[in-house]
Amino acid sequence: RSDARIEADVTAAIQADLRRGRTPAPITVHVDHGVVTLQGTLTYRSRAEHAGYAASRVAGVVAIRNNLSYELDDLMITGL
Repeated sequence: RSDARIEADVTAAIQADLRRGRTPAPITVHVDHGVVTLQGTLTYRSRAEHAGYAASRVAGVVAIRNNLSYELDDLMITGL
């Protein structure tokens, strides 16, 4: 599969995953020889993790470089 096709499919998969009940987040997707790089800032860490997982399920993806940052760590355990 071409990098352009993988990039389009990854973008669609991430936007579908993040759209559930919210406005799609601006995420930049770049693909080079099947290696996907994600850039951007999301509100929650869990959304950044989900975006990486959604990208990894696309056919033709060899590796993920999840460079997404987040504003709030909603996965951190507190109160211990």
